[in-house]
Amino acid sequence: MNKRIIWKILFLVAVLSLVMGTAVFAEEEDLTLVAVSDVADSGDLVMAGGHGRVFIDPAMSLLQMSNNSKINLSFVVNSYADPTDYYEIAIYRGTALNPSDAVYRKVSSFSENVESKKYVYEWNTTNVEKYPPGTYTIVVTSYYLSDQGNAVNDTDSLEINLEDYRLVLDRAFVERLYNKVFMRSADADGLTYWSERLYKGLVTGGEVISHFVTSPEFINKNTSDREFIQTLYRAVQDREGAEQELGYWLEILQGGVSRNYVLKGFVDSPEYGRQCASYGIIQGTVTLTEVRDQNPQIAGFVNRLYRLIQNREDDGSGINYWVDILVKKKQTPQTVAHGFVFSPEFINKNHGNEEFTRIMYRAMLNREGEDAGVQYYLNQMANGLTREKMFWGFANSPEFKGIIASYGL
Repeated sequence: MNKRIIWKILFLVAVLSLVMGTAVFAEEEDLTLVAVSDVADSGDLVMAGGHGRVFIDPAMSLLQMSNNSKINLSFVVNSYADPTDYYEIAIYRGTALNPSDAVYRKVSSFSENVESKKYVYEWNTTNVEKYPPGTYTIVVTSYYLSDQGNAVNDTDSLEINLEDYRLVLDRAFVERLYNKVFMRSADADGLTYWSERLYKGLVTGGEVISHFVTSPEFINKNTSDREFIQTLYRAVQDREGAEQELGYWLEILQGGVSRNYVLKGFVDSPEYGRQCASYGIIQGTVTLTEVRDQNPQIAGFVNRLYRLIQNREDDGSGINYWVDILVKKKQTPQTVAHGFVFSPEFINKNHGNEEFTRIMYRAMLNREGEDAGVQYYLNQMANGLTREKMFWGFANSPEFKGIIASYGL
């Protein structure tokens, strides 16, 4: 029988013996050879009688990766055409290198040619029960067949730290919010703080984005309502909001609710649910604490009085005050409107009778006063009709009662 064939048989027996002795380890697919390329400097291969040697690619150093991923490991493989030479790649959990800590072994033969190649193996860590977070040591050992049996020619090792892939995803989620909301990269402290809180389940996705859009940094940007809504589209749905969509949310905001109310609409959406699921975090929600947000219809009624009587928008404090009164039925909608019309703020505007009358038409009848109607009231006021009596005539009209009913009051 050919001597080369005999040596091949002996080599295969040795390899089979080693593999059978490690049957408790993982399947072959944990490490898969995915690429082979030439190594430029291979002058040492002219050495006669050399044995195969594998060492870790110097381009790799202490690595920080995540589990549940596929990691490329590079080795330089020097072959001397000896069919009895072989090498083993072992993966150990930890750094002690106890045999019991080995979670995977792979045995391969060298090339039958004299050559130097770079071998890239793909390490599959998607079995997270087998590859939990922690430090792993990759050990590669070259063997040759001596008179006394298998002998070690060389060994090399590399430590790799596998982070929990869930923490890596949490970090990516937080980094994305920094980019979309603050328009900047995350600072190290903020990134660590929020990603670790997500990882530990201390906060939900809804709570994190709520913090971002209510933070001083974002508030100090003084974004318009349109810019605020567009920011939510970018952060939640990863796209620009269309004009029709922006108009929808702008109309809601102009109804007297807070930005938190709109934020809750985005956070509770299926789109945000899918986004959170892709990062492996809990969607959560936004808790509405302002009475106007808990009663948006009533807030709309009060905000309408601010716009049509006071001719301004409210910062929320006034709306909350009046909504609370209406919710608790401390006053009627008519008496609330009276409070606006006869407030110091309105009185100090010193409106003439005609402008006062036209404001009553807009606020109480929801329309512009026709000239004849306005003139009628001007004549009545000239004959002694007080603004108080005129107000109550409008407040008790069917038109104003219809407006009140439309707001659920």
